[in-house]
Amino acid sequence: MTINYYYILGCFLLLGFSCSETPDLGETLDLTYQTKSTYGYDLIWETALHEDSSRIFFSHRNVLAEGLVFYGRDYGAMPGSGFGDEMVALDKSTGQQKWTFHESNWRTVYSPLVIDGYAYYELLNRCVKLDLESGDPVWISDEAEANMRRLKDTDFGTLVTTVSYGGGFAYRNDIIEINKETGEIDVLKSLVSDDDFYHYVDHPQLFYNEKGEKILLYLYERVIYTPSQRHIDLVRFNITKDSLEWKVSDFGYTFESGTETSPIIKDERLYVHLVRDILCFDLHTGELLWKNEYNFTNFDLTNFIINDGILNSISDEGHVVGIDIETGQQKYFFDNGAMGGGITYYDGRLFYASEDLFILNHQTGQVMHEIRTKNGGGAFFGNKVVIDEETEIMYVQDGYFMQAIKIPE
Repeated sequence: MTINYYYILGCFLLLGFSCSETPDLGETLDLTYQTKSTYGYDLIWETALHEDSSRIFFSHRNVLAEGLVFYGRDYGAMPGSGFGDEMVALDKSTGQQKWTFHESNWRTVYSPLVIDGYAYYELLNRCVKLDLESGDPVWISDEAEANMRRLKDTDFGTLVTTVSYGGGFAYRNDIIEINKETGEIDVLKSLVSDDDFYHYVDHPQLFYNEKGEKILLYLYERVIYTPSQRHIDLVRFNITKDSLEWKVSDFGYTFESGTETSPIIKDERLYVHLVRDILCFDLHTGELLWKNEYNFTNFDLTNFIINDGILNSISDEGHVVGIDIETGQQKYFFDNGAMGGGITYYDGRLFYASEDLFILNHQTGQVMHEIRTKNGGGAFFGNKVVIDEETEIMYVQDGYFMQAIKIPE
């Protein structure tokens, strides 16, 4: 179970900077190229994140796909509106708004999953498929009986996600498939509490095994809040045979799933990230191969990635971790910033926004560049950095603007 870290951060910033001078937006949409000598970095364009330029906020993670940069904002800046209930698509080359999408019932939208020319969003208890050219819905699914979380693509022409009944006191969880062509919802597996614990299912994944059988992986949390008791299972279930293949229990320092990233399957191994643990299992047997514990920092709404044999993550407090995936040995651990909103790899470098924008050497974790936003009024870089590899331009929010910045040498 997680909380919206950026929503809390945004509320704090609104209180802390409500009396601060906000940046002068000027001719924000008269997109002119600014040189490095002007700002200390090569700014290609910047676009105000919100019509209400006095507000500072960070939405869900930026997504770059199909020539568009996506982010979410409050619709119309209306008091009491949901956080991130309007999806915005910007042209990546100009920063001009191409389209926006919101649903009339003020449903919260999350980061899109962009597949083959379409964007798929969770709208609380529904899913929507949008045409990327127009932003119009292709379909909106029927309503589930509770809220969806973290859509993930599958090998079966479907999306998979969970539906939790009871909110923070969940008593039932469904793992559902959504047909990408029609939006039809099918309950794949229903898990109902049969004890005094509240139950939560997270990070379901569907894939074929070597025999062509349909396999389901998921994390299963059981919680009693007072007095606190927690348990967690990592489960591999054979859908084709309707049989449990293996289950490992209470394998971490903490028993919460953590991170926005599902366990990563790579070379017959399964890499799992909990709130304070990073672990590696044998994909076929569930045997624990190595584990790293972090009892002094939290990895909650961040992501984790694997490139060139190194697993990287960034904690909510800005700690950057690099781990050798073969041995589990920690290669580096640095605290360069103040928060973590996601980490990105490109061309032997790591990119993340943590008040300043950091670019690190991937092999050593050493800082190569540290960039501070040109804007005042309490603006600072946050959220995940996304990169256009073709043009070597990175896109990042500073609370007031989306900025397109040329990657420095």
